[in-house]
Amino acid sequence: MFVNGKTTVRIDEMEYNINVIFQVPSRRLKIIIPLESAKSYKVADFLFAKRFNSIVIVNEIGKEFTAFDCVCIRKITQIDEIVVVGQYKTLIKGRNIPNRGVLSFHFEGLEHFLSRFSDFKGYELSQKENNWSLLNNEGTLEAVVKVNNINCIDSLITLLVKVREYFEFMIDREIYVDRVAYSDGLGASIEVLNDKLLMSQNDCLINEVSLEQPKTIVEGINQWLLHYEPYKEVINIWKKTIYNRHVSDEDVFIWRCQSLELLCTLYKPLLDEAKSQIKNPKQSFPNLSNFLDALNIKHEFIKCDKDYFDEVKDVRNVYTHYNPDKHVSEREWRNASYIIKSALKAALGFVMQLDIKNNDFGFLIPKGTMEEIRR
Repeated sequence: MFVNGKTTVRIDEMEYNINVIFQVPSRRLKIIIPLESAKSYKVADFLFAKRFNSIVIVNEIGKEFTAFDCVCIRKITQIDEIVVVGQYKTLIKGRNIPNRGVLSFHFEGLEHFLSRFSDFKGYELSQKENNWSLLNNEGTLEAVVKVNNINCIDSLITLLVKVREYFEFMIDREIYVDRVAYSDGLGASIEVLNDKLLMSQNDCLINEVSLEQPKTIVEGINQWLLHYEPYKEVINIWKKTIYNRHVSDEDVFIWRCQSLELLCTLYKPLLDEAKSQIKNPKQSFPNLSNFLDALNIKHEFIKCDKDYFDEVKDVRNVYTHYNPDKHVSEREWRNASYIIKSALKAALGFVMQLDIKNNDFGFLIPKGTMEEIRR
């Protein structure tokens, strides 16, 4: 998809009209300057290697589009024109961003995710600002909210990224945001067409179906946003497990362990409980087994012997610190992978006060089974 239009460049009190093309999927931009005179070179030199806060264009039917954080990185001189190539961070349809209004969010597969509740008619838009709701517009579901104090595009995108991450956490996979609209209801409105942080560049297929009621999903959005800031680094580590598609299962396992360890360290009730589980006087800080034990005491996520938690710690150590004399069995690996995945989701849900169920109906492999060496 391409967005074409014209913009005006002002140099030394002179105005020059130039053509601009925004490529939506790739976030690339092209500025085309007809090679008519020495002034064309002057315009190209002015644009080349520059960063612009925004570039506004108008298409042939008068519609405005705005690209933010634009940088021009290459200049190509041809027979009849000069092309300046660059990149942008965010592209919107429109120009003026309302200070307050209604924001709507949709991703591919949202309707399927809530398909267990086919009779769901949606809720009314909450009149309370920053309180998310879920609307049903003739079968199309949208997460919506009234917002204020939106002073720039970044404040809007930052909020939307957090909401995207909430749904990705619930589904445990990357989602594709395909529609974002924002309007003050008085004529000022924008539509986000692409953003580096908000929109995925990958194909995202949603097969999962929610076990939670729509009401629980809506309450979860607000709880997630309420508790987000203290645990954003935990979320950043966890995101690597779903955004990186060409890494090993071992990498994903390690990231989940790191995310859980950081979460338990930041959340004092879990940290204090984990410290109380330390039995070795030479151990100064809780290990992964202690954290898992603490979580299961505070918020039971699995029924198993504590020895299984020790095995998770041992598997983590083997894949973190290679030692040819240390080995992991296939049983230990599968159990550890299942436990840490379940524990991380349960822990984040517990800390952020989310009412979520475990969709993964797995089981632990008993000792004596699948004991062949995996590594």
